[in-house]
Amino acid sequence: MALIAALKSEAACFTPDRPLPGTPVSLDSRFTLFLGGIGPERAARGADRMIRDGAGALVSIGTAGALDPGIVPGDILLPERVGDMEGELDTAGTWRSAVLERLSAQRRRIHGGLLRSGDAVVDSDV
Repeated sequence: MALIAALKSEAACFTPDRPLPGTPVSLDSRFTLFLGGIGPERAARGADRMIRDGAGALVSIGTAGALDPGIVPGDILLPERVGDMEGELDTAGTWRSAVLERLSAQRRRIHGGLLRSGDAVVDSDV
């Protein structure tokens, strides 16, 4: 399973090491971390690279703004569903459980539910 991060601060949630951008880092026998850089194009290049390297699953990790006042800086969002203006999809429960296990030592609050994404500012009624 490949974890794809844009920022060094995001990668730091998974390893105390400082990965180099564009260089996969093996975390253990199940997880590889890839620091790709900011933006959808770089995320896509990172995903393509990890698939070519044999990843059987991809997880995008990153920071985000929140409309929910119960979510504060440092919290982790690990949704059961993801969506945008086009629709919603379930996340894979097995993968989510494996990532949750990996994050359990972080001692941070972890939120599930729906994670919505967009290219424009939205309000909580969307």
